[in-house]
Amino acid sequence: MRKRFGVKNVVWVTDRGILTSSNIKELVKPVEGLDYISGLSKASIRKLAEVEAIQLGLFDEVNLVEFESEDYPDERLIACRNPLVAAKNKKQREALLQIAEEQFELIIKAIKREKRALKGADKIALRVGKVLNKYKINKYYDLDITDFSFNYERKQELIEQEIALDGVYILRTSVDKTLMNGFEVVKAYKSLSSVEEAFRCYKLYV
Repeated sequence: MRKRFGVKNVVWVTDRGILTSSNIKELVKPVEGLDYISGLSKASIRKLAEVEAIQLGLFDEVNLVEFESEDYPDERLIACRNPLVAAKNKKQREALLQIAEEQFELIIKAIKREKRALKGADKIALRVGKVLNKYKINKYYDLDITDFSFNYERKQELIEQEIALDGVYILRTSVDKTLMNGFEVVKAYKSLSSVEEAFRCYKLYV
């Protein structure tokens, strides 16, 4: 890039799956004049939220928050929230929980019916497990299963934490603030969609 185009400073903009922490450490940081903009995984975002490195309450006023973390030395972290995605995620989660709980209630009725009642912890757990696996909502419930009963309760605190993270994505960058402010970093990252679209068009005609 430098030799061909005479570019002094290069900033790689990639999705989180390509530019991992190990790649940054081994391939990017050792090279002078080479910077990057990438994203954090959902697990990494959740970890930062758990240790309160990012104050999610700030999103009530703005949709972009820049902060630092000891886990990412010499990097700027920029947290963003898309309110439309947040609303969509919350609606989808609640819909899944409602559907699953309707299935749970049917299981409870089967346990309580007078004739051919569903009995046995193993059989009840099997029916419950099918519901959990189908809708992928295991983590949202505390379950109590015995030979003659089944009870469930939402993990409301966990659900509230998930709601707080809905629509949130965090960018990591080594670019100095004097070169790009937070909004410019976000704009550069979002430009990846244009690049991906260009590649798709290229493949169609090659």
